[in-house]
Amino acid sequence: MDAIRLGPLVFSVPTLLALAAILAATGLAGRYRRRRGIDAANAGWTVVAAGFIAARAVFGLRHHDIYLARPWTAFDIRDGGFDRPVGLMVACVVAAEII
Repeated sequence: MDAIRLGPLVFSVPTLLALAAILAATGLAGRYRRRRGIDAANAGWTVVAAGFIAARAVFGLRHHDIYLARPWTAFDIRDGGFDRPVGLMVACVVAAEII
């Protein structure tokens, strides 16, 4: 079983593990606020969001032929299209800039 169904939503196990890790990291960061003068929880969400947006944008650009007929489908993340290395690099750059 590589997917978990929560009502009408179906999540793959790696997706749920990633979400759990993100929530745990930002939850713990929220407990240690104002270290070095930054809000770690907000910084964590900023890093995650930047990584996901960049990963999806690069995937959409690399596979633009799929989205030419219906460009609004590029925002539908249910197809699982993310360029993970680019997302990770962008997240690291944003984290380095914040810290």
